[in-house]
Amino acid sequence: MDCKTTVSGLLLKTKHFWFWFELRYCRYEQVEPLYKMWCDYFRGLIGDREQVLDERLLKADYHGALVLVAEAHSISMIGIVGIIVLETRQTFQLITKQDKYVVIPKRGTALQFVLYGRIFTLFGDAMRYKPSLRGKKHRLRVALPFFIR
Repeated sequence: MDCKTTVSGLLLKTKHFWFWFELRYCRYEQVEPLYKMWCDYFRGLIGDREQVLDERLLKADYHGALVLVAEAHSISMIGIVGIIVLETRQTFQLITKQDKYVVIPKRGTALQFVLYGRIFTLFGDAMRYKPSLRGKKHRLRVALPFFIR
């Protein structure tokens, strides 16, 4: 085993730990400016153009979005409201108004947000890819949430 690889791997794990540690102790008031910046970004993204909005929604960046967990496998997660501070391949990580750090799995989850008088719904199962790959058609074997059937 190469010594350099071991040291760099350890440094990477240490950096990841401190990033995660800082997010856990972040307060809601610290991430509110991120939400305001995200609103400006999203307004520019959707603009006045209505065509192909679905693809733009899938490829959008949701760091800073204020979302409500509308549907989840775990009943205790339904109704959580917070700002997305980190999006990974499998999770959304939120800071709530009560300054709690919450990890929401994407599988089986539907998030909603309201912006400019419109309600948007994001299905976590459709977002389990990098933003650049989300617009491509993949064959997902996913059961539709009960409120769509």
